[in-house]
Amino acid sequence: MDSESGHPQLIRTNYHSWRLDAEVQLIGLGALGIVEGTEPVPEISSTTRAAAVTNYSQNVKVYRQAQEKAIQWIWNHIHSDFHSIVAAVRRDPRAMWLELERRLGGRNNYNILAVRQQLGSESFKENDTIQTWSTRLDIYNQRLVGTGSELSELERIAKLLSTLLKRFEITVSHIQRIPNLDYQTALQQLLDFENQLPVGAANASGTALVTQNRPRRPFQSRRGRGRRYRFSEPYHRGQLIDRVSEFQTT
Repeated sequence: MDSESGHPQLIRTNYHSWRLDAEVQLIGLGALGIVEGTEPVPEISSTTRAAAVTNYSQNVKVYRQAQEKAIQWIWNHIHSDFHSIVAAVRRDPRAMWLELERRLGGRNNYNILAVRQQLGSESFKENDTIQTWSTRLDIYNQRLVGTGSELSELERIAKLLSTLLKRFEITVSHIQRIPNLDYQTALQQLLDFENQLPVGAANASGTALVTQNRPRRPFQSRRGRGRRYRFSEPYHRGQLIDRVSEFQTT
């Protein structure tokens, strides 16, 4: 861990998570486009007027400063063992970025395994929404794109739903029974369910409605002495959404 910024240093086993954080830091430095190759050095036409030449000089100065910041940041946030990897290209942040990717990312089987292990340990957190949970899964899958080890459609669905089963048992079971289920359909079903939850009807973990029994209802005792209460059986599968609507209209 870098003592000054708190940003983790790049080591052999954390390339993909390090890169995610590095991209955010480089955005703050105005240098992400430079290291990704989407922002070339400013150019100027030979017929440009004097005023434009002055503006061009300023743009080049800003570009060079961003380059230098990127070089310094990358060098300071990789383990000293990797300095030798980028030493030959240390004046070019784009080349440093690509060399680290070539050595530690991409099709490197060890790093593919590390990403999949990290993904396997992920779960729906107490402060998550369906959207934040699915976005986190998408980030992991994007890191596997192009490696030949991307998640299959079935694997994505299984991971999306598996850690939600205890929280949204009825809804997840309903989704799992949809014929020819694909990932986008499963995600949309969850988002629709979440949008229908009444304010305050579910706690942070979202468990209140899925375990909800029918409300107590009074009935007359045989002797006619007062009113007693009883709980009916839990809702059958597929009736949860109807019950949500009842909460919203009462």
